[in-house]
Amino acid sequence: DSGYLVLGGSGEADGLGRLAVVPRAAAPARPAQAGPAEQLVAQAPKDQAAFAAEISAWRDKVWAGLSAGRFDAAQTAWRGKSEGQAAEARFSERALAAYLAESLARGYYAEALAKMRPAKERHPADLGYLSAPYLGGLVRKMEAMEASDQVEAERLAQLVLDKSPDILAKEGLVLFLLDRAPASLARDALSFVATIDPAKLGVRQAVGLLSCVVQSRSYLKDEENPFRALASAADLVVKAARRAESGLFLATEEDGSTDVRLSLLAGLELAAFGEAEGKPELVGIGQGLVEGFLGLADDQGIAPARVLVRSGAIEQRSGSLLPEDAYALAAANPYYPRQVSFYRSIGPGVWAWTCSPSLSVTANETHYSFSVSFPEGRSHYMAFYGIKPFANIQLYDIDYSPDVEFEIYDASGYLYRNQARSLDLKMKHKKESESIKLYF
Repeated sequence: DSGYLVLGGSGEADGLGRLAVVPRAAAPARPAQAGPAEQLVAQAPKDQAAFAAEISAWRDKVWAGLSAGRFDAAQTAWRGKSEGQAAEARFSERALAAYLAESLARGYYAEALAKMRPAKERHPADLGYLSAPYLGGLVRKMEAMEASDQVEAERLAQLVLDKSPDILAKEGLVLFLLDRAPASLARDALSFVATIDPAKLGVRQAVGLLSCVVQSRSYLKDEENPFRALASAADLVVKAARRAESGLFLATEEDGSTDVRLSLLAGLELAAFGEAEGKPELVGIGQGLVEGFLGLADDQGIAPARVLVRSGAIEQRSGSLLPEDAYALAAANPYYPRQVSFYRSIGPGVWAWTCSPSLSVTANETHYSFSVSFPEGRSHYMAFYGIKPFANIQLYDIDYSPDVEFEIYDASGYLYRNQARSLDLKMKHKKESESIKLYF
């Protein structure tokens, strides 16, 4: 079996199977080289509490904008910026999700949820699976997500056939492949990505590869993780970092300019990688890239979408990066809707979509017991995937029956969709931590 790796178990029966080797990908164009003034100087990492305080200050700005400064209550919409001026108010599901997540973290969820409920009537076509954990409509919205995932899987499959490293541009690639893609695509895609030569990648692709390196460590064992050999992606990111007075910026484009959101992502991944590797200099550079983004934000959290650093200064700024479009990356708020994988505890394809800040499972062949937290007295919605048909389900240690109208009641309930292997569930918390028990 030389030239193969086995993922998720000892073979095809209990994992994703073997990874075959494919030819390396061609090199894309690279950004312009740094001038002397922009050359990176290594910096020591900040104390974690001090760095967290900088993120918290940015979240305060975001909250000020989403809750009041940018909010148009008459339209349930938010104003952005256009050429430095306030722009027309528009609805954004990401803004709604960021606002509700931040309200949960601050203890204002009841009031915030009441302000957002009119969006269900005013903007129904703009509400999808992102906001479903808060607002419901779970079954229809998750079915739409399933259809979207199928289209995305087909797109990724074509990139694999084309041997295109652009597959790395997909955020959350590892989790998507392990849990939401067909096993055959996961094998083929991971096999291809694992054989890419990092030295031939552009900066944008290197950031994607670094994300894969970081994320894969949470799910794949060392001996089965093909990304462990690709850690040199971090070096490529460091080489593309440029110094300016307000922080560090990643030269992501051929002209040396910076996609600010991508620079933020690179900083977060580099800091996480440096922490895991015990390399404080990488943590410091990663924090510097994050601080570059934070320093651009105005008093409502809005930053330029692109900047150009020359001679150690920001020479050009263009576009607007609204805080809701960076919130999922920068805020690290566990109340923001996200995918929770049970790859390590149960196996490939078992995961949940939730806004619960803590969701874990104890599992064996006859029984899954999920522990989920949320504020006492409040309800939220969850979708579990990869759930095999079960004989019985208990909520509050009481047997429950399925109900196609489970969402309309002021109580907990569920529906199981066999074809999707999906458990759609509404949980009203009688206490902060509740259990969902499945018996097979």
